[in-house]
Amino acid sequence: MNTGVLIAAAVAALYLIFGPIILLAIYAFFDRMADKKYADTRRSGFSMTDKDPALWTARDVLQYMEKQDHFLLNDFNHE
Repeated sequence: MNTGVLIAAAVAALYLIFGPIILLAIYAFFDRMADKKYADTRRSGFSMTDKDPALWTARDVLQYMEKQDHFLLNDFNHE
């Protein structure tokens, strides 16, 4: 066989074998970076409780507002 054909076949075989492995590694790398970024933004906010903010009681909301100091709470205290 011609040497050029053997080299081309070897290069094609290497791409077929190592191509998916390298693409998987790149995907896993970006996936891991996205998880870290999401975890950092999720934890950087209010962490008074681990409850979902959609399930907070009125008292939880008032405590959050006191901590964030967004509003004058005298207008909102109706307890």
